[in-house]
Amino acid sequence: MDNFFADLTSMSIPLPKWLRWVWMALFVAIIPASLAYMYIYSLVDIVPMSYNGYEYPDVAEAFGWFLLILPLVFVGAYAIWFVVHAKVKGNSWAELFKAAFETEGWDRLEEDGDKAEETIKRVEKDKDSLST
Repeated sequence: MDNFFADLTSMSIPLPKWLRWVWMALFVAIIPASLAYMYIYSLVDIVPMSYNGYEYPDVAEAFGWFLLILPLVFVGAYAIWFVVHAKVKGNSWAELFKAAFETEGWDRLEEDGDKAEETIKRVEKDKDSLST
């Protein structure tokens, strides 16, 4: 959350303190709790699908569950691949944890004035080359 608020600040977007607390409550507690509730409720309250008295076959319902779970499988498979691939290279668990939360090459413009000037010059040069 700190990075999110720092990014907003670097873009000159003012946020009152009360609004920061609202965003934090939403992102940290309310939204995850709501999604967990909806997911668990959908698993507990399973009824056969039907429309105008027609009950769909079990294969159709199984296909729907497959479509629901498929993205989660890809995310989990990538996480496992990332850990196995990194451990094969000999990285420690601390390095893996650090790599999962840091992005190389991401700098806020205000943190490094020289880099900010270079970026601004490059953007202006790109704009000039596009306009000609």
